[in-house]
Amino acid sequence: MPELVPITNNFFVNLINRLGLKPPPGLGWLFSTVVQPVSLVDADVALNAVLTSQILGTPISGSQAAPAVNTVIADAGAVAVAGNYQFTFSLSTDQETGNREFAIARRNAANAADIWAIQLDASAGGFAPFNLTVTLVASERVVVRMGPSTAATAGSTYHASVFTTGPL
Repeated sequence: MPELVPITNNFFVNLINRLGLKPPPGLGWLFSTVVQPVSLVDADVALNAVLTSQILGTPISGSQAAPAVNTVIADAGAVAVAGNYQFTFSLSTDQETGNREFAIARRNAANAADIWAIQLDASAGGFAPFNLTVTLVASERVVVRMGPSTAATAGSTYHASVFTTGPL
């Protein structure tokens, strides 16, 4: 059976006053010991937040002049420990015409086959950096390579930088 006790904490008194509630004359407010889940959207407590950019270490980078289809441009290397890893990619090319695809692939522990791959079509000038969080088992890796339908033109260059954070 719930028990009713007098409210003595100033937080609750302040909250009741902010809500504009008035107790019945001569009775005062009583507080139930039964906990009801609530969401406080207005409080006397200040919540401070600071927005910062991601801290990036040294990237694994690669640059290839007129690479062939499926050529690995950057290999993040095998991870030592299974877990969730965040990868930040910066991809660019100066090729102006034709297909300009990059492929990002999760490779198996033996580095013999893709577990999955995604293709990205880059416009000349490349992509703004973007993030991808991947769950890896020990010895798996993420690589960036030329797309499967990209024929690099003579004189073009493809570049990839991969920053790794993890395990998270």
